[in-house]
Amino acid sequence: MQGRAITRVLMAIVVFMFACSDLRAEVLEIAPAMDTTLFEDEDGRLGNGSGQYLFIGRTWDENGIDALLRRAVIKFDLSSLPRGSTINAASFSITIDQVPPAATGAIINLHSITSDWGEGASNAPGPEGRGAIAQADDATWLHTFWDSGFWNTPGGDFAAEAVASESISSSPQSVIFNSDPSLVAAVQSWVDEPASNYGWILLGDEVFMQNARRILSRENTDSGGPLLTVEYTDPPPAAIPALTTAGLMVLILSLLLLSRTYLLRERLPGNGR
Repeated sequence: MQGRAITRVLMAIVVFMFACSDLRAEVLEIAPAMDTTLFEDEDGRLGNGSGQYLFIGRTWDENGIDALLRRAVIKFDLSSLPRGSTINAASFSITIDQVPPAATGAIINLHSITSDWGEGASNAPGPEGRGAIAQADDATWLHTFWDSGFWNTPGGDFAAEAVASESISSSPQSVIFNSDPSLVAAVQSWVDEPASNYGWILLGDEVFMQNARRILSRENTDSGGPLLTVEYTDPPPAAIPALTTAGLMVLILSLLLLSRTYLLRERLPGNGR
């Protein structure tokens, strides 16, 4: 009976080892925790933290008055991913729902933000392209948190090198930033160091007027809001890294020898056999 018990323990250890080595990738879709537009404004008084739309690029009106820049900022909460997870793939999607009549093709660049920022209760009226008066904690062209926190550089603090870039047409469309090493590395860095996660800033065509874009925000009730899709692998159980291959072999051999010892003792005269 003792030998059988040890054999069962040995089998359980082997099964557990192989189960832990067969860690499978999982897919998680994450909507933004915050998003808003930075409206170029010398006083930094405009926001749209609770608006239905985001804006990027250079705007234009028939009087040529509002030829100003728009930049969208987006942040994701990755706390649902286990610390130590490995990011295998990551993609990011948005929906452009409105373009100017004279729009041309352009490129959207995604950059990592390097300063913390907020989302307030401002909500622009109508099509929302001109913004609203900023409210407490709104990110604006000048402010990280209106009206006391400031960007180091007007228009937002972000890494010079783009994480990803995608070409867009002159029509409304869905845009997908497909998985590539730099995009994966950016998301992995947020998992490894959550305190460094300030999200991304989206830059459109900032040269030509009439080439801005309107994008569905996280508050929009239509489908197609910003979405981060992550394929990841859970971290292995904490005890597994400490058990090396050599250590495992020693454990197995020890159990086998112990099992053999019990079997021999049971067969000795005087043991009722």
